[in-house]
This record gives sequence, structure tokens and C-alpha cells, in this order.
Amino acid sequence: MRLAVQPGDAVKQTTFIDEKPNPQERQIAREHCSRWCITPNAATAVAANCSRIRRGIFHRRLRRVRQLSFAARHVRRHAGRAEFLSCVYRIREKNGFGVGLNHVVEVLTGADTEKIRKWGDAQLSTYGIGKEHSRPEWAAIGRELIRLGFLRQTAEKFSVLEITNEGRAALKERKKNNADQTRRRAGNKSPPRR
Repeated sequence: MRLAVQPGDAVKQTTFIDEKPNPQERQIAREHCSRWCITPNAATAVAANCSRIRRGIFHRRLRRVRQLSFAARHVRRHAGRAEFLSCVYRIREKNGFGVGLNHVVEVLTGADTEKIRKWGDAQLSTYGIGKEHSRPEWAAIGRELIRLGFLRQTAEKFSVLEITNEGRAALKERKKNNADQTRRRAGNKSPPRR
């Protein structure tokens, strides 16, 4: 069983070991790292006969695949896409600045956090409209929207979500479709019976 370890992780770990003040702790940590083959030259770590780690990795990967497939299905069916985009748009419109993926997810699930109270995001129409999905599911939908190009995540000091032109077009299309459906429903209503 091979666990992926980046070369930078190995350097970071050896730096942490070298910073330990106690020589005994340094020796124990070096032995531990050598057991896992974590060296600056090695980009992989070998876990010998550790079924718990293998099972954990398998289940984490399986959970991630399920979240991604859930997001892909929901984004393709447009369920969740409009709510997520609308939430990003309304937060930016109300506060005057963008927020990160986790804050959007918290607003959609109706969380009661300090940021939501401080910025007054509980008054948004999108607050709590996504309680039918879990936070990891909403996060997966958000990442899928980024991947599809409806949202862009900035790489500045703070990672902030911004709606792209494709995302704005999708929101306008949804508003137009909702207005058409409302007009059709209003036109199809029969007069009240006497």
C-alpha cells in the first residue's frame, strides 16, 4: 500500500523534527519517518501491513467519489446550481464584497455562525434554502460549479468566489424560465366556481 506524500511534505516534516529541542524526541521522530520512508528524496510513503490505514484511505476516496458524483448529477440537472449561484450573487450584492466557498455553504444550510450574524446574512432570501443537502454535498456542488466555469475562485489574499459571465447567464436564464412558468400558471387558472 502506497500513500502519496509530496516531496515538500517530507522536507516540512524533517524541518519540524530538526526544530525539536529534545534529542530523544528527534531520534524517535526520525525513526518514525524512516519507517514510513519519509525523506526529502522520497515522494511516497510505504505503509507496511496497516489495514486500518488502507481501509481509511479507501473509505475517504469512496466518500469523495460519491460527493463528486452527487455534485455532478445535481449540477447537470440544474438542482442546486441556481441556489448556489443565487446565494453567491446575493451575498456579494448585500455586503459589497465576495466570500469563500464555506461561507456560501453555511448560508445555504442555515448555519448560525459569527460571520453570518455579523454581516446579517440571515436576512438573505437564500439563507437556509439548502437544508435538504449536507454541507459536504453543497461544497461539492460549489467545486463542480467552479470546474464548469460558472464560478471563479480568486487566488488573492482571501479565496473568494466570483460569478463568471456563464454563471450570470445561467442565473438570467433561470429568472426568465421562472417568469414564464409563473405567467403560464396564471394563464391556466380557471375562474373560481360559484
